[in-house]
Amino acid sequence: MCAAEKRRRPAPDSKAIAGNIAAVRSAIRTIRILVQAFNEAASVGLPVTEFAVELRACEMEGASTADLRWLVSRNCAEHLIELRSRGNRRKFRASPGLAFEQRSCFVVTALGLRFARKHAARQQARADVPPATAQQIPPETPRWDAHARELRFRGVLVKRCERAAPNQTEILDHFQLENWPRRIADPLPFGAADPKRRMRETIADLNEHQQHSLIRFRADGTGEGIVWEPVDPPRPGA
Repeated sequence: MCAAEKRRRPAPDSKAIAGNIAAVRSAIRTIRILVQAFNEAASVGLPVTEFAVELRACEMEGASTADLRWLVSRNCAEHLIELRSRGNRRKFRASPGLAFEQRSCFVVTALGLRFARKHAARQQARADVPPATAQQIPPETPRWDAHARELRFRGVLVKRCERAAPNQTEILDHFQLENWPRRIADPLPFGAADPKRRMRETIADLNEHQQHSLIRFRADGTGEGIVWEPVDPPRPGA
């Protein structure tokens, strides 16, 4: 876990966010830039840090430093300082502060993805399928309810996260945000000493203590992605 993650302030509640409508609306425009970068990284199977957005690029897209500070201070975005690298991958150090510099870059966090998702859900509320219709056919994609902390598949409860499990819930949050593609890039926070081991351990935790084993998670073989796949329930008498 990086220093920025260790120093996180408590997540803002809905009343705190709603208290400044103008700031929220402006922040939404900015966080879309970071979410787009996250989606592009996921589409090619790379860590989100490879698509970290530079300060200048954010400003060229219309984001203000005030918007970025709003997001960083509320843990919706992570502030990174890019380091010089001679290799093929970008390198960063975490910066928990709000003093930006020329090498400042930003990535969206799990909380930021939830924030963006909730806003998008409100925007599309009128287009939602009526509950009565949705219940007629069990969905063929899983559904993670972050509020109830329940994972369901085909209308059946797969797992309930009753204890604090930030790494598991972060992965489930990202799958839900992306509408459950078969693979996502490792979304866990930047800066772990051994990210591949952390990912393997989290995948094992996701597969344990399932009330109904209808989903299996596994690594994608590169050490940088996570795959889910359905598991057929055992047939009676088999």
